[in-house]
Amino acid sequence: MSAIRHTIGIDISTQTITAMLIGVVETNASPAELVISGAWMESRPCKDEISRKNPAVWVELVRECIAGLKRSARETELVEAIGISTTFPGCFAVQADGSIDPRLVSLYDNTDDAGLCSGGFDEALGRAERETLNRLWPGSMAIGLVHLVKSACLRLDGISGLVPPNTAFAHQLLADAGHRSSPESLFSDFTQTAISGLYDARTCRPVPPAVAQLLREAAPEMDTDRLSDVLPRAEPAWRNVVPPEGIASARNLLGLPSLASISIGAGDSSLGTLALMGDRQTVINVRGSSDSPTILVDAPMPCPGPRETVLQFPLPTAASPADSPWCVVAPMLRSGRVWDWVRSLRFAEDDADADEKLEALALEAFHVKTDGDGLRFDTALGGERAPLWDAQAKGSIVGLIESHGVGHIALAALEGMSAVLSECIRLMEARYGVRTDKLLLAGGPARNKLWNAITQAGTGKQTFATTFSDASLLGAALLGYGALYDGAEADRNVSGRILALSRLSSSHPLFRADSSGTVGLVNSSYNYTDRFRLPEE
Repeated sequence: MSAIRHTIGIDISTQTITAMLIGVVETNASPAELVISGAWMESRPCKDEISRKNPAVWVELVRECIAGLKRSARETELVEAIGISTTFPGCFAVQADGSIDPRLVSLYDNTDDAGLCSGGFDEALGRAERETLNRLWPGSMAIGLVHLVKSACLRLDGISGLVPPNTAFAHQLLADAGHRSSPESLFSDFTQTAISGLYDARTCRPVPPAVAQLLREAAPEMDTDRLSDVLPRAEPAWRNVVPPEGIASARNLLGLPSLASISIGAGDSSLGTLALMGDRQTVINVRGSSDSPTILVDAPMPCPGPRETVLQFPLPTAASPADSPWCVVAPMLRSGRVWDWVRSLRFAEDDADADEKLEALALEAFHVKTDGDGLRFDTALGGERAPLWDAQAKGSIVGLIESHGVGHIALAALEGMSAVLSECIRLMEARYGVRTDKLLLAGGPARNKLWNAITQAGTGKQTFATTFSDASLLGAALLGYGALYDGAEADRNVSGRILALSRLSSSHPLFRADSSGTVGLVNSSYNYTDRFRLPEE
């Protein structure tokens, strides 16, 4: 016997709120087929810098997206659960009265480290990273906390919670539905807590000793003894945030009469991996404003050097931090944003064809390129993450001559970003002693066939591309299906349901990767294989 269960995935990025409706066909009560339509999506922009940090605005935009889905798909009325994907990571202060002030927020793209990452704290940072198993960098929750204490005068005795983005959204949603969360009821998921820099990654216990010592050294005015009291506990990503007494008001707020569950959700990179993962020989790289190359491993591994070099967190299917697999990411801060910067040198912001025009100019530059053309673009346009993790890094263009045009600069940008991506992948492979032979590119920039081809040449991986730009959104919808069974089945069974959906989504025609998403790099005067050839191990 078959039935269809409907869920909505919500992706809360730093710029846009997007909603996606899916159907899950169950046969004999098990997931058997995904029903997805490109028309079942709605998106709303965050209009300004404050809005993108304001959970109250997020809730309102989510309501607008759901209203849009109801107009375009009558199946929206049947939605039983919602899954959440949020920007990853971030730090939000919940005030004593339950409000969240968007001025007391530090998101992942914050580069103000309040002096903590400038070199003087390297030993203390390294000790803390042996507990967190994640790089502490400007934008992480721990560094964001120091920034808020020192730059925004945040006092821990004046707040009831210090939470990552998914918890902030859940708290605001319940508040808008008329149900105020108590501090002890706040929780997050294993991905957000692992990457935060405030928890022991192996146990998800808050403020391990070396982290506490680091914070005391960096911000003596901080009451670190209170910190554990205001941090949320960690739960599986599908855990339902709506208590039984609050479900009726949540239904009314969102206009979903059949709603039963809303997941706490997970970080966008982890959910993108969930939606697209195939085998462990494939690097998954969701390409947007940044690149986040990801591999899957059995368990996290401590860094052998003085400082951590990667991010590590469980897949959102984890029922406990000890579960396998884990995601390992060597994230770049800038990729799509570099392309956007080059595009702005020639084209107006409202030129709908600007990307295609710039790609054509870059391809023209490639066809006349010779080995004597020494144009090089270091794409760290104001700070960079992996592989060097230098928040003060500056970019440069070297070898520029008057015959070069914007197409040559665009080509050099693609080469520079692909070279950094290659280094990031090699870093992860060396750390875990693995070899990958394929690279899956997802996201809007994967439409750029020249970029994909240069990436293939630079990494030496067989490269596939899917232009679906919302992998994390699909992952959130899969998580929503899991939330539907939270409390009704054992956590291990819920995890199995989500994994089964992941296998269905990775082979769905709408998202299937295509090796034709690259162009052939044919130029008798220039050889990319030589350009990117790496030294022998």
